[in-house]
Formats: sequence, C-alpha cells, structure tokens
Amino acid sequence: MKKNSVHSLYLNLSKASSGRKFFIAFLAGLLSIFALPPIHFFLVLFLTIPTLIWLLDNIDDSRISFFVGWFFGLGYFLGGLYWIAYSFFVDADQFAWLAPFAILALISLLSIFIGLVTLVFSKFNVFGSGRALIFSSVWVIMEWLRGHIFTGLPWNLIGSSLTFSDELIQVSSIFGAWGLSFFAVLSFSFLGCVRPKFLFKNPSYTTIPFLILIILWCGGHARLFFAEENFFPNIRINIIQANIQQEDKWIPENREKIFFKHLEITRDSFKGRVEGEDLELFIWPETAIPFLLDGDRQVVQIIEKNIPENGFLFSGGVRQERIQNSETSFWNSIFFFNNTGEKIGFYDKFHLVPFGEYVPFRKIIPFKKITQGLSDFSSGDGIKTIHLQNIPSFSPLVCFEAIFPGKVADRLDKPKWLLNVTNDAWFGFSSGPYQHFAGVKLRSVEEGVALVRAANTGISAVIDSYGRVVNRLDLLTEGYIDTYLPKPIESGTFYGKFGDRVFFVFLLILFLFIKIKNKLQGNKIEKY
Repeated sequence: MKKNSVHSLYLNLSKASSGRKFFIAFLAGLLSIFALPPIHFFLVLFLTIPTLIWLLDNIDDSRISFFVGWFFGLGYFLGGLYWIAYSFFVDADQFAWLAPFAILALISLLSIFIGLVTLVFSKFNVFGSGRALIFSSVWVIMEWLRGHIFTGLPWNLIGSSLTFSDELIQVSSIFGAWGLSFFAVLSFSFLGCVRPKFLFKNPSYTTIPFLILIILWCGGHARLFFAEENFFPNIRINIIQANIQQEDKWIPENREKIFFKHLEITRDSFKGRVEGEDLELFIWPETAIPFLLDGDRQVVQIIEKNIPENGFLFSGGVRQERIQNSETSFWNSIFFFNNTGEKIGFYDKFHLVPFGEYVPFRKIIPFKKITQGLSDFSSGDGIKTIHLQNIPSFSPLVCFEAIFPGKVADRLDKPKWLLNVTNDAWFGFSSGPYQHFAGVKLRSVEEGVALVRAANTGISAVIDSYGRVVNRLDLLTEGYIDTYLPKPIESGTFYGKFGDRVFFVFLLILFLFIKIKNKLQGNKIEKY
C-alpha cells in the first residue's frame, strides 16, 4: 500500500462521524473472528486491531471512545460465540425462543470489556512504541477481568489465535495465556499505534510486529527442541469417544444403549492385550452414564465384568445426595471405579455454567436451566488433586473448568496430570468445540503437565506437558485413543509455580519502563 493511500485511510477512519466509527468498529470485530480457531487466519488482526486504534483518534467524548470498543466487541463476540445458540435448539420447544435474547445479552455484556479497553487507552498521552505497550497491557488486563468477574469467561482470548503453533504458545509456560495474549496484541497493534508518517520515514519499524512473533517462535522452538518426550511406562490411557448426540442423550429408552455403547468401545480399546502388563485407565466423557448410579448394583456388576483386572474406569455422571431436610442435591461429577465396580472416589464440578447448570437469582429469574432436570446442580468444593492407589496424582476438570488459566491445579498439592471430561455435543459441528480445545491446550503448557481429554463428540486428546497433541479423535467421530500417559516436567514451569503473579510483575516493570522512557524523552508528540 502506498504512502498516500495509508495516510488517507487513517484520515478517513480518524475523522469519520461517530456513527460511521461504530459501524466500522463492528465490521472490524466481526472480521477478527477469522483469526480464531479453527480458521486461525491471524494475519487479519494486523488489519482489524490497527483499524480499531485509528478509529479512536480525534475523539473528545469518552463515551464515543467506549462505544467504538463496545461495537468492536459486539462483532467479535457475535462471530466468536454464535455457536452458543445451538444449545437452545437441543430442546427447541422450550428454549429456542430464548436464543437471540441470550446471545444478545451475553455479547453485549462481554463487549463492555473491550469498550473499557478503548476508554482507558484513550486517556493515555503516550506515543511511539510505548503506545503499543500501553494498548496491549490494557487489553490483557481487561481479558483478565473478563476471566474473573462474576463467574468469569476467558473464552477466545486474543492469544488463542496463535494456538495453531506449538512453538508460539510456549511463552505461556512463563506468563500464562495472558502473556501469550499480550505479545499477540503487541504484535497486531504496533502498526496502528505508531504514526503513519513516522513509519514511512522509518520503514524498518514495519518489521517489528513480525519480529515479535519470530522471537516468540524461536524461543518456543528452542524449548521444544530440548524437550524430552517421556511417558509413564506402565500407565495406559484409553479415552472413549462414543459420539452421542445431545438430543438423544437423555431419552429414557436410549440410556441403556448409550451405557453399553461406551462399554463396547471400551472392550475394543484393550482387545488382544495381555492383562497385568500395564495399569489401564479408561476415560469416559462428561455425563457418559446418563442415569443415576447410586445404589445400582447391576451397573457395578457390569463394570466388574468389562474392566480388566488391572483397570480403572473414570466416567462423568450425575451424583445425588439427600441432605438433612430430605431435599436431594445433584452434582455434575466424575466417578472413579476400580475393576470390581467399586466407587473409590468422585469429583464434583464447582465452576458451574450459569443458566446451563444453574439459574442465578432463581427466586427472581423465572427460567429453567437448559440441562436436564428441574433442580439446579450444586457446586463442588473446588480444585482437588486426586490420589488413587498406583495412579499418578491428577486434577479433574469438568467441561469449561479447563479454560481458566491458573485455576486448574492445586499449587500446594501439584498433580502429575490433568483430566478433563466434557460434552461439547451441545454445540454440534461449529467452531465452539475447536475453540474449547484450543483453550484447554494452553493449560498443559502453563502447568507443565499432560492433559487427558475425553469429549463425548470430540475433540478428545492426550496432550503432553508442552502442549503437543500426542493423539486425538476429531469432532463427531466415534472411537478410542490408546496411548501411554506423558510425564510432567519435573522442574515445573514459572507460571505453574507462581500463577498470574508472574505476568502482573512483568506488567509493573513494563509500566515503570514506559514512565521512565517518557520522562527522559519528554514525551514528544509527533504530528500525523
């Protein structure tokens, strides 16, 4: 693009009317979704994020600055989270009418965080490379807040656009997913934060965004080059993916069929092997057993007959328990069975999905939850490290519990691996399951431990402690994974030891650097 055309584009964007700015921001946000999984065309962000920044110039009203970001977020989250609507059509008679209202409410709420990015960023009188650092910092701080406020939803962080590359995501071992997002935004925003006239006078600056990504890739490549691919020699992982469609899952006459289908695939997964050589872990996905297990002696006997002597069965299911006032509570759980069918432990999901598993403020909100049953699920006790016999200790995670950076492992009782069971059948063949898988993949890099994932309709996988996929089953396929359990990184990772503190210390140092740099330079302002 020629000098005059770039400058003309900048002037058209910066001097546009507020209504036009809102419309362009919305289109830029919508276009940005092509950077997300499964497409991963991240180059589009070199266009859309600078566009967002240029739209903020020549604005005197803070409200307009906010709404430029809000409309960008509206496009970004509409395109990135459209698939949530699929869940409302599983039971269309009851919930289909709610889909447009729920999606609009959700994306409007999430867009506030990008609106706050543009609002706060517009208050800084920092120029040059420091401007890109400020924008990146503010963006990631808002992503962090989005992941923590209320129930939190750190979905489709900008850093997820880089999860196609094992090399690029290795920085997460130091700074977490927040650091990956920071460097991604820094790269994408740089050309928008440096003045066009300055860039044309100093064309070498146009290489900096790509240099950032190259440095990330080289650092990640070096880390992977020296990484050893170690496995527990006697711990075998058997992941069962039965590919049960959500509309079929809870039909009473299907429940027995679904249970036996999981058993059939389980038997196939170890057929022909000599018993006693390895310890076998059979992993079934979230709510794989579509009925209550308590007191069902027949199920115990069936498990005993179908699990080898050296085997264990881990399965998602619904747990119930009567409390003192005779009311019954329900949990979305993982059950742990030994080869005799004895339940030797369980884990209750604690990070529940609003309106999916419970209705917040139920007394004043007259809606049903989308999942089966009239009663809300109860919340579990929190993150746990499970210790079972000869099995390496692990941290269980149900569904989207695995998307929260720094919230998947007990730092005082560090697990050897992560277990994630999920059911993404709610979202069919959409981008949702791919986005979910991309986010989960980062947990392995952050914590330096393997992640074993069993998904009802996919994507099931075994991921090693460097985020590399050892084996996987694609979306909407039936089958099993049979492989050994990868070992953790013995020394751990910076992020695994210190969590978000590492990234925020980094940001503090960065802000001090910017402040000192501006003071020394006198914060000179170049004109366009």
